[in-house]
Amino acid sequence: VGGQWDFEAYLKASNTDPGDQFGYSLAVRDNVIVVGAPGESSSGASPALNDASESGAVYVFRFSGGQWVQDQYLKASVVGAGDAFGGAVALDRNVLVVGALGEDSADPGDPQNDTLLDAGAAYIFEEDGVQNFFQAAYLKAPDPGGSDNFGRAVGVDGMSEAGLVRALVGAPFEDSNATGIDGDDTDNSAGNAGAAYLFGSTGGPWQFEAYIKASNTGSGDNFGQSVAMGFKRFAIGAPNEDSSVGGVNPFQSNDSLVSAGAAYSYRFNFLGLSQDAYVKASNPGAFDRFGASLAVTGDKLIVAAINEASTSSGINGDQASNGAGGSGAIYLYSDPNGLAWFQTAYIKASNSQANDSFGTRCALSERWLFGAASREDGSATGLGGNQFTNGAANSGAAYLFRLGDGPFLNYCTANFNSTGARASMSGTGSG
Repeated sequence: VGGQWDFEAYLKASNTDPGDQFGYSLAVRDNVIVVGAPGESSSGASPALNDASESGAVYVFRFSGGQWVQDQYLKASVVGAGDAFGGAVALDRNVLVVGALGEDSADPGDPQNDTLLDAGAAYIFEEDGVQNFFQAAYLKAPDPGGSDNFGRAVGVDGMSEAGLVRALVGAPFEDSNATGIDGDDTDNSAGNAGAAYLFGSTGGPWQFEAYIKASNTGSGDNFGQSVAMGFKRFAIGAPNEDSSVGGVNPFQSNDSLVSAGAAYSYRFNFLGLSQDAYVKASNPGAFDRFGASLAVTGDKLIVAAINEASTSSGINGDQASNGAGGSGAIYLYSDPNGLAWFQTAYIKASNSQANDSFGTRCALSERWLFGAASREDGSATGLGGNQFTNGAANSGAAYLFRLGDGPFLNYCTANFNSTGARASMSGTGSG
């Protein structure tokens, strides 16, 4: 407001209890905030009864009458102890996706079949004409696996194409050794390699669309630990991928740098769905976990490496000074022409320190970039406080960056004119 950020509201659940983890996940759309509490323990009969331990819940807040108010309290259609419903949420337009990584059904058609521990599930909620979310679909992997954690990460594109809505669900502990799109999911010889699943709806029932694996599937890579959707494209993180080569689309079969991490970009075009990029940090490091969180919107992609170790701070500092293990970093990529991603910024917290885990969560809009450091130690409160008062261990902090300032230069490429030349611009004078 007026060029500055103002504190607006402090949100709590209507049935706050110890261990609920309210705020573990959240999503924002216009005047709606959705908050997940995967440790909430009600069976749904009454929010006050803790009769289904860690079944999880989701809370919907709306800005109404000049203030934020809790509008809905959502539970899965079939509540199960330990399901962790609300461990991941994604919201776009009128579609909300909720992950429940601890759900136990072995049958995609029967949520009451609790025979496959931590197989995981996801739930689609759609918003009706009077602004109420109702459950519209129960999503499972076509071939569920025990401990796959399907639903640990979720994404949604509310308008992939005319009339088509898509949801993406990650299962980072899935075990198939398949690669690429729609491979064989029956050979479980690559433990915890991970997978992601794409679903779609054109206004009717939700349908399974694609089974997605990394192009270089490896045991323990945890592909699907993070997912993000944009318009006609999406990205998937594999924070424990082991290649030592950096950059966009480098050589993929080098497994010499443990848990360096990677991200994979996909897009839809007239040929269908395809992987269009394999993305690595420009400075890969062992255990950096690049891909632990990510976000995509328009022509921009951000990928976080929560254990990156550089001692630099701010934007585009020295990437090679590995003296602050676990400080974390975020990498910004652009694709203004729709042809290929290229890295445009290397971002650190302004008060970067060892073990802060900058990038634990990240988010992106056309104008803003957000990064959370869940283990930052500052004792300041509110906005713009003293960043260097390390008196509150692991209290956490968040950082906002505005795209368009400093090194974030928005630009467009001119078309060729009738002579075959592009327009040009030049300038003189001091910076």
